[in-house]
Amino acid sequence: MSKLIFTIIVLVSLNSSIFPQTEKYSTPTVWENYSVKDKNVTVQMPKPPVILQGGDVCRGEDTSTFSAYSDGVVYVLKVTSKIKVSEFCEGKRKFDEKNFAERVENLKIENKTAKFLENGNEIKFVDEDKTFKLVNDYENKRWFELQAFGATEAKAEVKNFLDSLKIEEKIGGKEIGKGASRNYGDENVSETENTNKSEENPSKGKNSEDKSIAENIKIIIKPRASYTDAARKANVQGAVRLRVTFLANGGIGSISTVSTLPYGLTEQAIAAASKMFFIPARKNEKPYSVVKTVEYHFSIY
Repeated sequence: MSKLIFTIIVLVSLNSSIFPQTEKYSTPTVWENYSVKDKNVTVQMPKPPVILQGGDVCRGEDTSTFSAYSDGVVYVLKVTSKIKVSEFCEGKRKFDEKNFAERVENLKIENKTAKFLENGNEIKFVDEDKTFKLVNDYENKRWFELQAFGATEAKAEVKNFLDSLKIEEKIGGKEIGKGASRNYGDENVSETENTNKSEENPSKGKNSEDKSIAENIKIIIKPRASYTDAARKANVQGAVRLRVTFLANGGIGSISTVSTLPYGLTEQAIAAASKMFFIPARKNEKPYSVVKTVEYHFSIY
């Protein structure tokens, strides 16, 4: 069986630009309880979340990711559940308590500077600009991860989000359904003018007397682009290159093509790029929009 490898390379464009915060790229922040009925769980989100599916079939893991942006913070809920291990896996591993333990250990390695807290079946990682909370529900062969990027629990909305998870057979809340079609930013966000020409070194402009302080965007989630059956049958390989606008309001703006591939691969790349999540670039504590080149590589071997 052919193995499909999808590699996403985000390349920094040489120029940053200012783009209008048009209505179609934004939606109001309204904190509500959202439910995932097939998983009997509710969580507070600022907007209808984007849903991504993933996991590791060779470890018996299926992961659903729910993400939304609001006011400088990316909010994420991950639900990892037990599934049947694929018969095509060379190294098979059935889902057991070690799956959760290994996930915790991997997070320790990835977040070496974070403070580690453990309380019964709950584990928390606290860093200066992000907080993770894990809840082990092994009785139901699953665990939950609530992640907030861009702020800590000192921000009331972050604390409320982390404390909002409810696991019940009878749940209320607004049904997520298929989720949002793209990452929508905040409404009514004003941005600072970005005078820096190089996103690779935004803190240094042409004017040597410029004392402003700038921060690059921080990309939090980069979804994979799906390979289409038609492209697989035609043995199409290569890269789709896109110009993606990362708006000051935290949403994904216009997306244009630089290079394309047939059989639906370009459309898959655009769909994936529209669901990226990030913390906006800032200058003097005010956000601004930037454009980056994003590459999606499709290979069969």
